Amino acid sequence: MGKCLLVSVIVPVYNVKPYLNECIESIVKQSYRNLEIILIDDGSDDGSSEICDLWSLRDGRIRVIHQENRGLSGARNSGIDVSSGDYILFVDSDDLVGPDLVSHCIEIMGQTDSDVCVFRFNNVSENGKECTDSRYKELFPKEKTLSPRDAIKQILLMRLPNYAWSYMSRASLLKGKVYFPQGKVMEDLATTYLIWGGASRIAFLDEACYFYRVRSGSILASKNIKFIHDCKDNLEQLTRDLKQLYPELYPDAVNMFIQYLINFLFILYQNKKDSPDAVYRNETKNVKREIVHQINNIGLAGVSTLNVVKLIFIRLGLLRIMVSISNLRNKRV
Repeated sequence: MGKCLLVSVIVPVYNVKPYLNECIESIVKQSYRNLEIILIDDGSDDGSSEICDLWSLRDGRIRVIHQENRGLSGARNSGIDVSSGDYILFVDSDDLVGPDLVSHCIEIMGQTDSDVCVFRFNNVSENGKECTDSRYKELFPKEKTLSPRDAIKQILLMRLPNYAWSYMSRASLLKGKVYFPQGKVMEDLATTYLIWGGASRIAFLDEACYFYRVRSGSILASKNIKFIHDCKDNLEQLTRDLKQLYPELYPDAVNMFIQYLINFLFILYQNKKDSPDAVYRNETKNVKREIVHQINNIGLAGVSTLNVVKLIFIRLGLLRIMVSISNLRNKRV
């Protein structure tokens, strides 16, 4: 795999002026130089648009697309459509990448004849000064490669992240095949398994080359009822698809669904002061009803021990204690 390969780096941009220069600079400084850097300005009104244009004048590899706001998925889809690279890498516009991210991915994908390279990431504070390991460090696969089925299983067991920015993939796995569901958050749930499922094999780079900025205004930090509804829709699609693509993974997919549903109860409990009582009660009832439905899909014997224990605690009225424990554990992404 030679240096002639072109890598399209797609960066959705929406009102991230305080972080945008640092993000773009980290991409421009990649040791691998054959890049097509696509900045999708998704209707920014805070000066981010102007920053994108200035960078395009400074570096000929940068292309700027200005569009009306279509959300993160719509911006990524626009980037896919206009990209011309052999490989695609997504970078969120408030994050940073290490200088050798692309070169290391190219190298390991060439050595292993893989179509996807998954890499570790670290968390950085909002001011970019503090850096901590993500919770996936200890869980990251020790194997150099896995089959698509085995890699997807690691996602279902929550041992691997499935964020769109946590891997680089061959462009042919996306273009004309996989697009992000527009208007929904947590769109990664509905796409990563499809992208990986089309690969010959998945390679792993056990090095933190990406730096996720933990900030209060991010999607992951803004968990609300829309977040719950979108996640549920994406998880329903995932379980349906995997039942067809990898029937043996269906119980794992349902168990992940149940784990998310339990987390939704945590979110609703934490946000109940900000929601009318009727809304909180109705959403909680719907989530509990979905938990029962998913348990019926695989039978109680198929539910993981961890999920069974959590459900027993909830049944005993210990949700408040569980939320407190979860908050302590979730200080790391």
